[in-house]
Amino acid sequence: FDHTVRCWNPETFQCLRQMDCQAQVFTLLDLRSDGQVWCGCSDASIVVWDSNDYQKLGKIETVFTDVLSNLVLDDQNRIWISCWDSNLILLHKQQSEDVENVL
Repeated sequence: FDHTVRCWNPETFQCLRQMDCQAQVFTLLDLRSDGQVWCGCSDASIVVWDSNDYQKLGKIETVFTDVLSNLVLDDQNRIWISCWDSNLILLHKQQSEDVENVL
């Protein structure tokens, strides 16, 4: 819980990159087709990273009220987000292409 996300080489176990978040990261969602990784954080936000160049694309924090505990992409391109306050939020994946306009 050091407020980081790390990318590892699965063959050498070498840390390739460390990305710093402002809060503890509780869950990750790999949106490989969009070239993004979403991080559900303890400050009730999602930090979105570019999975190719490791740059932070943005932060989504408008509708969440508690720690994000799970991010799941289903076969209908919907992202299910669960929070510790028992809320369940549903986003459509096509909204994820422009981080600034997700919510």
